[in-house]
Amino acid sequence: MAVTRGETLLVSFDLANPGAATNVFTTDLTVKGKSPALRLTVVPSTTSIVSLTHTDGTGDFTYAVNSGTALTADQVYAFDIPAVSGHDYNVQFTTSQTGNSAKVVLVMLQQVEA
Repeated sequence: MAVTRGETLLVSFDLANPGAATNVFTTDLTVKGKSPALRLTVVPSTTSIVSLTHTDGTGDFTYAVNSGTALTADQVYAFDIPAVSGHDYNVQFTTSQTGNSAKVVLVMLQQVEA
């Protein structure tokens, strides 16, 4: 899915548990534009490290947000992350989400201008 600046890629409340180290989105998201960035907003139901996956056409890479420190359950977090136009992105949790009926409370990924 290709998007433009300011367009929300995914907003999901009570998202079914994607499982540990499994992509939240069924399809990677491709950004476009001159100076794209991604804004990740997440409310995990279980304390977990959240990562952004990045595919550049030559390989897949995974980057932990929040300096690799676990996010506390039921708290709101937002991260602005530089992105590369034409590359694919996704979100993963390091642990299965077991709180709140095993659902992720909120995941929103939005393209913004860097």
